[in-house]
Amino acid sequence: MKSNFLSSLFFLLFTSLYCQTNFKGDLKKANPVDTKLDIPLADALAIHQKYLEDAISKNDTLKQIYGYFYLYVDYYKMQDYPKLQKSFLEASNLVENSNNPNWKAAISMRKAHLLELFDNDIPSAISKYIEAKNYCTIAKDSFCIAECLEQLSNLNASLGKYTDAHNYFNEAITLMKKFAGKAELAMTYNNYSNLLSDEGNYHEAEKYIDSAIVLAKINNDIYKEMMYSSNLAALQNKKGNHLKAISMYEKIIEINKSNKAADLLLYNYTGIADAYEAYGNLQKTNEYTHKYYILNDSINGAKVKLQIAKLELENDANKKDMVIAKTKRTTERLFVGLLLSLIVLGVVLVFWYNQKRNATEEQKKNRTFLDDLTKVIKEKNAIIHQQNEERNMVESIQNTDDDGIDINIFETRILNDEDVSAFKSYFEKAYPMFLMNVRKKWPTITSAEERLMMLIKLKIKSKEAADILGISSDSIKKSRNRLRKRLELDIEVNLDDYISKIT
Repeated sequence: MKSNFLSSLFFLLFTSLYCQTNFKGDLKKANPVDTKLDIPLADALAIHQKYLEDAISKNDTLKQIYGYFYLYVDYYKMQDYPKLQKSFLEASNLVENSNNPNWKAAISMRKAHLLELFDNDIPSAISKYIEAKNYCTIAKDSFCIAECLEQLSNLNASLGKYTDAHNYFNEAITLMKKFAGKAELAMTYNNYSNLLSDEGNYHEAEKYIDSAIVLAKINNDIYKEMMYSSNLAALQNKKGNHLKAISMYEKIIEINKSNKAADLLLYNYTGIADAYEAYGNLQKTNEYTHKYYILNDSINGAKVKLQIAKLELENDANKKDMVIAKTKRTTERLFVGLLLSLIVLGVVLVFWYNQKRNATEEQKKNRTFLDDLTKVIKEKNAIIHQQNEERNMVESIQNTDDDGIDINIFETRILNDEDVSAFKSYFEKAYPMFLMNVRKKWPTITSAEERLMMLIKLKIKSKEAADILGISSDSIKKSRNRLRKRLELDIEVNLDDYISKIT
């Protein structure tokens, strides 16, 4: 009996360790691009497109999925979001009718990423990661389970559910240490450090981010090392070590400039600007804020938004064409010979189509004007905000404390009456009933609260809203919380999702 028990125990241990799948590991091994080499992104994209074409010609489903996933990452790095979404949809179509849990897990994880990236729909993203985790469990892919647990930890932390976030992390780190490589483990430490920092546990947060930096150095991954070092500098600023944070940021910025890491530089410029502001050097604050706007405009300008809008319009046009064509065929089959009925129906359809087309064109124009006006206001407010800061520098330094630094969105006058009037005019044309319904449901709502709700309705992210209103990201967060209280929302209700459903 003892021998049988030991044999069974050995078998269970063997299967738990060795009967594992690793979709992400296999995906990396199959990559035709050597990620250790500094290959230009355009060249990597061409290689991946050729890889996909070969897989399609050979009808190799697995390699086709790999190909679309490679392109997904390429387009993400290029910020070509319409093509990123198209790659995801193509991969989803291949996986939809399969019974492969590895594939389904990978699709669910990327769907969660899209929900978080484009919609800021954290609850739905959490549901998708739970779905992915279940598929990973069926596939016996422990690393996949660990990745899902880690993301669940991050997302719950973003909702302020720190107990759940810690529980998910504790599950994730056990599997990460056993099944993940140094790069993945470093990212896990970094993310947990951010969670601890948000809670105010700076001492423990610094331990984890230091471990992440050490692992990045071992991997000779300068990009990740600088990313984690930037987080460490931000942590020093939170701890009140402003001069130390500034010194760290200056070194990091020089390295990121030489490596052309533009996305990290954006983060560095805002970080060092915050550090100089806390230290009381308004001139340096304005200098790095200006650098941020210049770089941000160069890589996150209107081009990406226009690409997305163009794809959406093309999809809408295709759908309308399909509906019209289907209606026409059905009409011909049902009413052949009934000339009078066809004429009447034709007149109705033409009238409806013209009305619909005119309404659509008018709404498109109004939304275009609204986008253009938003951009102009954003640029103007950046200048006005800088002037206001310079004018109030002395008062700001004398009254520096946690509450004093915050600029209340409900008191700011940066968005002047002329801007508000023009902005509301185009907004009401694009969304005719929105403000009327808001005022009816919340009669005491202020104009500043309406302003924030309009920006959220336009799906403008918090950082962009801060730019438009000329205030800090922290002020936006606090203002969003006050708006939640005004709307009397439960903690589990997503503010953006709630406002988006108001017609």
